Amino acid sequence: MGIRTPLGNAIGLGSGHNGFHHWWTHFLSMIGYCLLSIFAIYAVICFAVMEGGYKGMLAWMGNPFHAVLSVLFVVVGFYHFALCARVCIEDYIQPEWFKMTCIVATNFLATIFSLVACFSILRMFLGG
Repeated sequence: MGIRTPLGNAIGLGSGHNGFHHWWTHFLSMIGYCLLSIFAIYAVICFAVMEGGYKGMLAWMGNPFHAVLSVLFVVVGFYHFALCARVCIEDYIQPEWFKMTCIVATNFLATIFSLVACFSILRMFLGG
């Protein structure tokens, strides 16, 4: 048992060398999600509410540009969710096996929900 402080114990251990990459992907996905959120809010307000509800949205989603931006919104959103959830899980869940299980389950669910949403957008693009 020593008299060292927690800082003294940590000095010399080095870094994990993956913090910047994780932060950078999180930051870029946040920027992309914010920009695509502006598009999504515009789409819902102008074409779903003002132009006749579901039929107006179907007509608007018939444009390939709108469909691609909608798919990007969904994919970037679920990717950003998975990154944020991973940070929370790594910080607050203690047993390593449970931490890994939660991360894998979160990534799996984000992928499944993203695929379902993309399939729905594809159906609207193809006509309903």
